[in-house]
Amino acid sequence: MQGQVNIFHGDILNAKPIRPYDRIISYLVFLHILDKKQLWGQINSYLKKTGKFYVEDFILLRPLKSHEENLLKTTVGAQSIQDLKSYRNSIQEEGLRIDDNLDLSKVWRDWTKKRAANYQKMLDVQIKKYGAASAQHMLEFYHVVAGLFAAGAIGGVAIWGTKP
Repeated sequence: MQGQVNIFHGDILNAKPIRPYDRIISYLVFLHILDKKQLWGQINSYLKKTGKFYVEDFILLRPLKSHEENLLKTTVGAQSIQDLKSYRNSIQEEGLRIDDNLDLSKVWRDWTKKRAANYQKMLDVQIKKYGAASAQHMLEFYHVVAGLFAAGAIGGVAIWGTKP
């Protein structure tokens, strides 16, 4: 595989790829990017013709209450979360084809609840390992995300597609 895989780690909005990519994969990153038009335009420009993308991200399931929106921005660092229709439109408007998508909301709702509970149980260990401030911040983050999923405010989606 040496020489066949090129992993890019950096700012996708300002990257200068050496050559077009066969695949672009993102896990829970795009919720942190405000300008979706620029994001999907960049992805289109980075992919080879017939190149593929795969994204897992948060989606809105209902309009957010003001305190939920604040928690997403301040605790989670989410700059922009769209409903599924808007998410799909932002991809297609930049010339990419969506091959399919999968609703991950129930799986992630259950998983985020378990993650928060497990972290809470191990908080003493986490405090020793990372310090009280960092451990408490992570606990808050996990509880906020689990709470937003449980409240039906946000969900999860996997979307994959192709550059025509």
